[in-house]
Amino acid sequence: MRRCRIRALCLSAAFFLCALIFSVPAYAEQATVTGDKVNVREGPGADRPVTGSLKYGAAVDIIDRSNPDWFLVSWDGGSGYVFSLYLHTDSPDAPESEAEHLIPQAPAAGYITGMHVSLRGGPGTGYPILGTYSNGKALTITGSFGPWKAVTVEGKEGYVYESYVREGLYESAVAAARAAGAEPGKDIAAYALSFVGTPYTWGGNSPATGFDCAGFVQYIFSQYGYTTSRIANDIRRDGEPVEPEDLQPGDVLCFYSGSQYVGHVGIYVGDGTFVHAANSISGVVTTSLTSGYYATRGYEIRRIV
Repeated sequence: MRRCRIRALCLSAAFFLCALIFSVPAYAEQATVTGDKVNVREGPGADRPVTGSLKYGAAVDIIDRSNPDWFLVSWDGGSGYVFSLYLHTDSPDAPESEAEHLIPQAPAAGYITGMHVSLRGGPGTGYPILGTYSNGKALTITGSFGPWKAVTVEGKEGYVYESYVREGLYESAVAAARAAGAEPGKDIAAYALSFVGTPYTWGGNSPATGFDCAGFVQYIFSQYGYTTSRIANDIRRDGEPVEPEDLQPGDVLCFYSGSQYVGHVGIYVGDGTFVHAANSISGVVTTSLTSGYYATRGYEIRRIV
């Protein structure tokens, strides 16, 4: 009787192991961590407990990307969930749904609305980059594939994510803004100040979820039709460099976190003050640039508008 019970337990364990093995995807994409000290979490969400962190450049395997915001990854020594924007992979995205396909349209003039926007060989971030373009670059829109626009830039046919494309002529949009006497920098600074008191959330990029520093900058500029990078260290390459004596409201401050790595960003609002998503204790606050901690911290300035 005892021997039968042991045999039954062994069979149950074997069935369990088989089920576990076949429940894991048949492939694992390799990816590289693109942030500094990126948190690994117990589950898919910024509210889940942190179980560790990964350094910039660390290699991981993506085990599950069914949640578009949080990927389950593994590496030598552990596994857990990482915010997807902090992972880069060169392999093609998972196959699109059969319901999604290229929808052609009559060719229409358009332009790039972000900085360092990639033209890809297919509708996904895993496809090869055919070129990189910035705000105002002219293109022709020829169709849509899900959230991707089929475009032609400088004779190259490819795809650009829809958030980075606008239909029309860039010169006309700029002329209309100038004719209206717009001062986008001051408007952006004033708008950013309206979010003082919003909670800080790692990985957050909207008022509904809270903000981290780069998510705050990205959200504010997106409301005015501009696109900035999602990671602080990448924002240092957005827009144009500005000398300290030319600092104006609406400029982005990129603070160094040791050496030349930018680990924090905020928006200058004038009078020696900037607004930023500071930390989980303070949330979005205004801080002096001329006294206190940030007066001694090195930074560079980027002008997006």
